[in-house]
Amino acid sequence: MPTALTNSASSGTTLPLVNLSRALPGLGNDAETYASNLESSKLGHRFRAAGRANDQAIRAALKAGDTAKAARLQTQHEAWKKQQRTHALDTAEKAYAAGDWSSAVADYQQRIGLGHNGNPQIWWHLANAIRNNGAPFEKDIAYSAYLAYERTIQQHKADVAILLPALNLLRQTLAARGNHLAEIHLLEAMYRAYPADTRIAADLKKTVMTYGFQVQSVTPDANQFPTRTCVKFTAPLSDAPDFHASNWVTFSPARPHAAVVRENGGICVTGLPAGSSTQMHIRAGLPAIAGAVMTAAKSITLTLPNRSPSIISDTGRFIIPASLPPAVGFSSVNISRVKLQINRVPERTLLEIAAPPPGAQLTAGEPVSIRVLGGSRPFHFLVDGRPIPSNPALRSVRWTPSVAGFYHLSILDANGKLVKRALRAVPPISAGNVEWGSTTVAQK
Repeated sequence: MPTALTNSASSGTTLPLVNLSRALPGLGNDAETYASNLESSKLGHRFRAAGRANDQAIRAALKAGDTAKAARLQTQHEAWKKQQRTHALDTAEKAYAAGDWSSAVADYQQRIGLGHNGNPQIWWHLANAIRNNGAPFEKDIAYSAYLAYERTIQQHKADVAILLPALNLLRQTLAARGNHLAEIHLLEAMYRAYPADTRIAADLKKTVMTYGFQVQSVTPDANQFPTRTCVKFTAPLSDAPDFHASNWVTFSPARPHAAVVRENGGICVTGLPAGSSTQMHIRAGLPAIAGAVMTAAKSITLTLPNRSPSIISDTGRFIIPASLPPAVGFSSVNISRVKLQINRVPERTLLEIAAPPPGAQLTAGEPVSIRVLGGSRPFHFLVDGRPIPSNPALRSVRWTPSVAGFYHLSILDANGKLVKRALRAVPPISAGNVEWGSTTVAQK
């Protein structure tokens, strides 16, 4: 389900943001490809050719030992690139301000071909120029609006005036292309980001009611215990605290042991019998987000396949302590006959590192206990290939990581069996610094 995010602007205010990569999956990759194609188009061929020629001149100067000339060429070329980009942007903005949309589109694309296009205004003005130019390029408008929004939220000082208009323009292009499911997903994310905006709420309700509050997908899972079937709709169900999905559905034949819950904006049913079909009847008026409702009753068929043939057992009992009876319990699903072979595995043939556990975070300068289970004495303990002095009669050894970093632990028993584990040591926590992950907070 699309979600809204928040971000703190430099002024301290919190900006409502929409996670476009989740609301419109795939569009971001297409938009970045569109940007890359413009940046590498023939519009910037002369600009890039000059850059390559300058690079060759700099390499020639360095090869001749003339570092002063190389530095001068680099400085001159950087100034020239800045001048070219500034001139191209000024030309585009003049055409935009004059309402010469055809020239504005060409000029902004020319500017994009010169690289360094992190300025969201370039993409925002390009999107508006393409739209006002009247040509049917909804994809180009959508890509430019997407890039304008993403470039804006990446700025240190975000231009708030671009955010909501860019989202609205993106929504309009989705509607113009007939992609109303994506339009609903975007409106849903906007509704969550701007809950006080009554226009967004009204647009979301209207779009859902106009283009249908329908069943989008049914996902059965017969191999869970109990079985599970989830129904996803084109719009998420109401998240009101008094909404209970079980009040809106019935089953035929009756399924008294089925449990119905709202989950991820849809309806999930557990406990339906595997290898059968059940009709789920949804009452008219089923509430969705922003006040939309299902206008007519619907019936859908929930079909669960037979469970996959399998054998289920308590894997913790594969190794049976000597004090317990030699028995292992098994359960089978959709298997009428099976041949099992049970082999006794002597404990000494197994070798396992008991401590430190996988993923343990050690502290540099602090000793740690390394212990081994199974195997045959004596054991050889090695860290990064260097042996650790140990008592041959013991299954453990003490070792201290000298510095922060990664280490490779290897343990070899008398029969030549080898086990390995990666260890990580972090810097010690001092009185002046407290560390959480990669963030250090200085205490005052």
